[in-house]
Amino acid sequence: MERFNGLEELQEIIKGLDRAEIREVYVKEPVSNFYKKQKCAAIWNVDRNELEAVMSDKYVLVQHSDAFFPLIQAVQSFNSEVFGFVNDEGGKVFIDVLFNDDALSINPIDEHKINLGFRASNTYDGSGAFIVQAFAYRGYCQNGMLFGRQSLAQSYQIHRGKVSIAVFTEIMHKLQDLVPLIRKNINSAILDEFEFNELPEILQGYGLGKRSLIKVQEKILENAGLEVKDKLNRWDVYNGITSYISHDLNERIEITRQRYHKIAEKVLITPIASIKRR
Repeated sequence: MERFNGLEELQEIIKGLDRAEIREVYVKEPVSNFYKKQKCAAIWNVDRNELEAVMSDKYVLVQHSDAFFPLIQAVQSFNSEVFGFVNDEGGKVFIDVLFNDDALSINPIDEHKINLGFRASNTYDGSGAFIVQAFAYRGYCQNGMLFGRQSLAQSYQIHRGKVSIAVFTEIMHKLQDLVPLIRKNINSAILDEFEFNELPEILQGYGLGKRSLIKVQEKILENAGLEVKDKLNRWDVYNGITSYISHDLNERIEITRQRYHKIAEKVLITPIASIKRR
């Protein structure tokens, strides 16, 4: 994962992203020559000289550069300083853009500032369409926070085909309106307390498996600096999961991290009392 500061650095990263092209698919039978496979198309990564996927011949290939350069233009029109992160997996690219702007920041009751922005992702292998969704960054613990359909459905957009500036400007205009809702969710999580000894049960209730549960529990205690007698809250749980994603899973493929982001999102919007009743 690579950090950028400002649009110039991001633009240089985008210029270096892998290119792909559509090629015909040929199949060789054991006792015959190659023959062309109908209704299929191979997506070939030109820069890595490898196959990304075999798709339908109706598949619309969107180059990473064509998907993300409109992002640059849209952010320029906003006249705000930005920073963020690029996760380049070759055929899959995820870009997190965060604004250094008071209007697009959140100051919860714990007084640790959160920068708001968005994530844009593009894939060559058909594993996902071009997606734009709200994203945030908590500098205090350097955790990324991804908001999807569960918490902020109005900020989640799927786009197929040519990507225009409007895809980005639409969500950027929505972000400022979403600040009060995100702040409300966070403050509610901070006030939603439970006893320390209930932590394993709570983590299981939110859907964590045994292995990740132990790791997340360690993160929660490490981040909060708590003694056994202290209480925890839902915000501690949320930050424990996002810390696990940002720091322990940073070398894993994005689809793995997104699975845990969905669990974190569930924590943010689901009260502890609802988990205990199940």
